[in-house]
Amino acid sequence: VQSTTSPFWFKYGVFASSTSYLSTLFLDGALNFGATTSTSTIGTFAGQTFITASSTAGTTGFGLNALKSVSTGENNTAFGFEAGTNLAGAGYNVAVGWRALFSEQGNGNNVAVGAQAMLNSSGSGNVAVGTAALYQNGGWYNTAIGEGAGYNQTGGEGNIMIGHGANVPNLTGDNQLSIGNKIYGNLANGHIGIGTTSPWAK
Repeated sequence: VQSTTSPFWFKYGVFASSTSYLSTLFLDGALNFGATTSTSTIGTFAGQTFITASSTAGTTGFGLNALKSVSTGENNTAFGFEAGTNLAGAGYNVAVGWRALFSEQGNGNNVAVGAQAMLNSSGSGNVAVGTAALYQNGGWYNTAIGEGAGYNQTGGEGNIMIGHGANVPNLTGDNQLSIGNKIYGNLANGHIGIGTTSPWAK
């Protein structure tokens, strides 16, 4: 249906026939596809942000309160309930999952995939994949893969944690490796050890 007189206008998006038709449409919120600001809330439900998009900053949010605080941040993507909800001026973040990257406000270049991944974290250049991975990390350039990997990490840079609940020995230290809490490494000098948190051999 195409119309210039009705406020309800579909063009090429809704079709009707004798066998297929649109019978009911419910909208308990607001859609604002005519937004005039560069970063806008496009959709709301029950007064909560649901869809956020930017025509100039490359930002896209989908989910209740996803990216609801974004203002000057650029190139952020969030998908899920309260994903990236407090990101304001940060850029180049990706948050996928329930409350992923929830508390981060001003740092960028983070990737959080999984429910509560990097939930209470700050810092930049971190990668967390798995439920509650890097949950409370405050450091930079850390990588955690696995459910709860890096959960206890509160600082440090350049650490790698792989496996369920994997954590490095020094929770604020730098350049450490932990694979399944069995294989440890010092990434600064290249030492690797099995079953010891103080590896000495290359």
